[in-house]
Amino acid sequence: MKKRENKNYNILDHIRIEGGRITTNSEDPNVGYDIVTELFARLFDFSFSYSDNQYRKEFLPISEHLEKIDYIVGVKPIANAYCNSYKNEVKIELFTISTFCQLSSIMDIVEKMQYYGQNNNEIPITTLKDIWDDKQVHIKGAEELKSLFNRWADVSNRWDLFDLFSPEIIQDTTITALRILFCHEMSHWHFSKFTDQTQELMLGITKNGIINTISSLKEDGNKKQIENFLNDDILKNWAEEVTADLMALISLKNTVDPNDFFIPTALYFSLLGALEVFEHGYTGLILSTTHPPAYLRDIIVFNLFAESLGIPSVEFTCTLGGPWFLFDYFFRCCLHQLRKEALGIE
Repeated sequence: MKKRENKNYNILDHIRIEGGRITTNSEDPNVGYDIVTELFARLFDFSFSYSDNQYRKEFLPISEHLEKIDYIVGVKPIANAYCNSYKNEVKIELFTISTFCQLSSIMDIVEKMQYYGQNNNEIPITTLKDIWDDKQVHIKGAEELKSLFNRWADVSNRWDLFDLFSPEIIQDTTITALRILFCHEMSHWHFSKFTDQTQELMLGITKNGIINTISSLKEDGNKKQIENFLNDDILKNWAEEVTADLMALISLKNTVDPNDFFIPTALYFSLLGALEVFEHGYTGLILSTTHPPAYLRDIIVFNLFAESLGIPSVEFTCTLGGPWFLFDYFFRCCLHQLRKEALGIE
């Protein structure tokens, strides 16, 4: 990933806001617009591409096509992002930034991992034990997560930009997590331009990863439900989402210090899980024909990313991927606690 090389290209010319007004606590109506466009320019003004032989000839040089993309900021109170390859559009709702900021602000487990890896690149045993054994940590996290869901639910069609987040709390962790989201959508754009051979090769790898991960699940109702739900078309759709996740992480990994990369990665997948529960409740497994369940998607990408580094998953868990694993575990414990409360389970 790199800054765009064309000095005449101005990302601000390609950003537009749609879906409503942006209100702020300022009397100047342009303040909200300026804050949003500058923030999204930070997210969008990066470019990545692949070798020419991976693209169909009609999309070469790919740099010219990248400069035709429009970046849309939606201001409706929904968390959503998508890529329309045919219209050359990538859209991210402003509310999505809010959800990332707020989720990262309650995950205080990050504080326990700030010094991870500086000495021996291993998970501190005390940190692992704290997260694994301390039920109060899970209960506190669950309470904060429930409060967060309530705040999301209270958002109305007319909301103040600063009611949701302050630009001062948008830290590097959140920016990196949002860039993963952006790169995921851009990966869909790139994938749509790849040759059939490149697409088949990449989907073959991720399909195997999906099947192998499902096979490794413990024998319970979830595994059987997933296996019965899956067919060739759904597997292809899931593989495209997993491929976009993997492409995004691989594109970003060399731009961020490893010790600062895997917490935002876990934040990205935790947000997917949080939104899944927020939209569908705590009742159990959510199956979609287009996207794998968030927790399963997380595990699949974790394993495939470790494989892309040439590291066995178990070793990856105990070394570079430790923060990702620990953050995941903490978040799942919080969700499990909420599910127990919702279902009246002691």
